[in-house]
Amino acid sequence: MTKKKRRLKKQFKTRERKFMKKYPWFSYCQFILERRKRIINPNTKRKWSEPKKFCAIWDFPKGWYKAFGKLMLEDLDKEIKRSNLKHFTVEQIKEKFGQLRFYNYGGNKKTDEIISAYSIISENVCLHCGKINVPMTYGAWQYPCCKKCWENNKYHKNVPYESVLNKYEDYDKIPFEYKIRKWERDVDGNFIEKTKTLDISEYTKKVIEYNKNKG
Repeated sequence: MTKKKRRLKKQFKTRERKFMKKYPWFSYCQFILERRKRIINPNTKRKWSEPKKFCAIWDFPKGWYKAFGKLMLEDLDKEIKRSNLKHFTVEQIKEKFGQLRFYNYGGNKKTDEIISAYSIISENVCLHCGKINVPMTYGAWQYPCCKKCWENNKYHKNVPYESVLNKYEDYDKIPFEYKIRKWERDVDGNFIEKTKTLDISEYTKKVIEYNKNKG
């Protein structure tokens, strides 16, 4: 291993250690460790190799973390401490259908609200650079991307940016509210559409202000 690689590895480990110290709940295998402590008999002679904790930050898409990742983690951390959610842990973080997926265990209604709000906001934030108020692209993969990042991608050289935008949609701004549509059956068995509006203006204003000050 070269000196440069050793230095980068050391920096990587130091950054991960500091991050896990600040947000101890933001790591994989946390729940497994706690569960083993409760289930395993302390008098047993068998030695159990406990899995290493892995910081979940490396699975958070770069652009989204740059735009609102710190805000999201701060909001979650406040609620976890306020409600004393000892067993809150992250199961998986990824992008799916152009939206942030943040699977967790041991949360409450408030943590679900925070995660849902930032997941909706992620639909109009560039996955690569974190630029806000960008449209969704519908190429080989559906995800939000700005024009600059699309054109800089070597795999998109022969694909014009305008050709992957949905001309029937005009959703290129971070929303302040989100409508959830549900279908339910009435007494006669007919389907009725019910709409519920989710107010996410508190989180949207925070993201806009954060990126304005950063820029």
